Amino acid sequence: MGNSSSAPAPTGTRQEQAQTKLTQLIRANHATYAVLYHDRRFHNHLPHLLGSAYLLGASAGQLAELYEAKTSDLEQWREDNPDEVTADDWVDLCGRREYQRGFRDYFDEEMMEYNYDWRRVVAKYLLAEDGRLLNALAADVAHPLIHLAYAVELDSAELAVEALTLAAVCYSPYTSLVGDFVAAAPTGTERDPLAVLSTLRTVPELGFTATLNVDAATDTYARVLDDDVLPHIERALHALDTVDASDALERITRACATLLTATHPDDRVVFDFYLLHALTAAHAAQVVLPLFAGHERALVGALWLHVILLYVAVQRPSVRPERDSRYVMPAGESWETVTELALSGPQRQDVHYVKALRALRWMDGIYSPQEHEFLRPASKFAREKVEFAFGAAKADRGVQLDAAP
Repeated sequence: MGNSSSAPAPTGTRQEQAQTKLTQLIRANHATYAVLYHDRRFHNHLPHLLGSAYLLGASAGQLAELYEAKTSDLEQWREDNPDEVTADDWVDLCGRREYQRGFRDYFDEEMMEYNYDWRRVVAKYLLAEDGRLLNALAADVAHPLIHLAYAVELDSAELAVEALTLAAVCYSPYTSLVGDFVAAAPTGTERDPLAVLSTLRTVPELGFTATLNVDAATDTYARVLDDDVLPHIERALHALDTVDASDALERITRACATLLTATHPDDRVVFDFYLLHALTAAHAAQVVLPLFAGHERALVGALWLHVILLYVAVQRPSVRPERDSRYVMPAGESWETVTELALSGPQRQDVHYVKALRALRWMDGIYSPQEHEFLRPASKFAREKVEFAFGAAKADRGVQLDAAP
């Protein structure tokens, strides 16, 4: 006799089962776990991991395994602040991380008001006249932007609420540079984003990051508006040709793929944690572009500022594409073999590992790549990534403060 208490066998196709499980897990995460944890410094990446794995073809069982493995790191929602966020004060509370619960509740209520038409809610807040939340997509290593892309790809109101919450609580004054970028007529003539970044390697004033660790980006953001730093950031921001925003976005995205896999020292292959966020943010910007009709340059400005600041944060390493071209892929390498590593390999629970591989595969599908343009770096990253670095090797950094001009 069978066990009468056993769960019923799942119904539907493998993909339908995975979709149902994904929806359940995203809703459970939304209701249970905060978007920020560890003193509100770390971001809840669980939806990124679940979404990437699902879009790469993970089964319902694989998604459940990831959820169980990663929720132990998170923190459950708590009443960070007793005051609610309202339509009258939400603008004033932007940048206040202790209000993350209040903002989530506020945007949840907005979703109910709009009958869960999350695109209308996103448009209402991101495309508002002052551009506050749109600019903030670039904040906190672009996590609000990355989160929004998963809302788009998975058609999820819960993830849209979380993306708006992140944009609100991660808002910082330096993101106003995006608004300045949009307000100014595009005058840049350089087509190659990597060429613009290379001009920053010889600027002594930008060698200020004291330590290369998980706080490197925070250290950089804190200095952006300093008088000795701001002119160089603005010059780079405006140097790129962005007249055609869609074309500029593609050029930035291709450059970000190279930044991840071609900035390591010649004698040691190691991948930078922050430059990976340039890649995943560029992928995200391409995904959300249809939401920003009439505001495309703002999205490009937010992404480009993000890339510039990350490049500065990791001490402006040299970018040498030949480092990728020298990599020899294993015989028979394909997107199927790389995807298998992402879903079933030893690093399948590393959200950044899975996200990067998924972004590269997505780029291969949407662009007209040259031979192995994205597969080669994906193979290299999938097979040679052991741990992340936080900044380039010392010998490969740009000029430091105490260096000769």
